[in-house]
Amino acid sequence: MTAVDTDTQRAEKMFGVNVFSPMRMVRIFHRMIIAAKGRIVNIGSIGGMIPYVCGVAYDASKAALVHHYGNTLREEMLPFGVKVINVISGEVGTNILRNDLTRSLPEDSVFTLFRRTSRPIYGVHPKPRHRRNMQQA
Repeated sequence: MTAVDTDTQRAEKMFGVNVFSPMRMVRIFHRMIIAAKGRIVNIGSIGGMIPYVCGVAYDASKAALVHHYGNTLREEMLPFGVKVINVISGEVGTNILRNDLTRSLPEDSVFTLFRRTSRPIYGVHPKPRHRRNMQQA
């Protein structure tokens, strides 16, 4: 969804999964990780580095996890011999884009201009389609 049309409750849920859940895991298990001189692996996304138009909540949550939390955690855990690894993946075959099939702009969106044309706004189209079809539109 576009940044201005993003439902903040859905964004909060995404941050809960992508940012706060990994933070909770570290908070709960940090003593065991330190004792084992273990590794903490954060799974990021290219979306946290390169904006995907209409993917603002996902992009922001991945940027927050990897680039800010993960990098800070790496420095803080260094004296304990714990390594923090941030994996940045590209497009991977997951179900994350499955909701694109039914996603459309709100009726009152300032982007309704694009509804009157056949031109898509990257991840949102006047007639919802899967993202792969966007390249053919």
